[in-house]
Amino acid sequence: MTKRRDPATFDAAALEAMHLLGVDECARIIDRGPGAVRKYADPEADGRPIIHHALRLDIACFKAIGATPFLAAYKHLLRLGTRDLPPMGAGDPVMETLDVAEAVGTLSAAVKAAACHRGEAGADLSPAERLDLLRQIAIARREIDQLEAAVRGDQS
Repeated sequence: MTKRRDPATFDAAALEAMHLLGVDECARIIDRGPGAVRKYADPEADGRPIIHHALRLDIACFKAIGATPFLAAYKHLLRLGTRDLPPMGAGDPVMETLDVAEAVGTLSAAVKAAACHRGEAGADLSPAERLDLLRQIAIARREIDQLEAAVRGDQS
């Protein structure tokens, strides 16, 4: 039976890394056994990856497809934990930088998938892939604009 995982949690991130890289490769990357990797992905098990294991797995996922599942989960959980703070006017440059990194990672993964010879149109872009990439570029551009506004201190 498949266990339900809340999206943007560390166990969901571990499961995504397992799917992207394989259990054995994840275990090799963090220098642990496959059981430890499976435990990280189990929402009912105690224990989560220590920060340098999560970082190593994110680096490997980023190199593979441009995704950073642990960074995305960390950022989501950080936002949840700080949503009761008063607004800071222009965005926080650190958080905006994380948004840019996530958008660029998503865009990179989409480009890599679309340009793959196994994509809809082979190594060429299909109309649907082209449209998806343009959407991802627009998202990344918006995140970069928000980062620039945060750095400038714009109140807009």
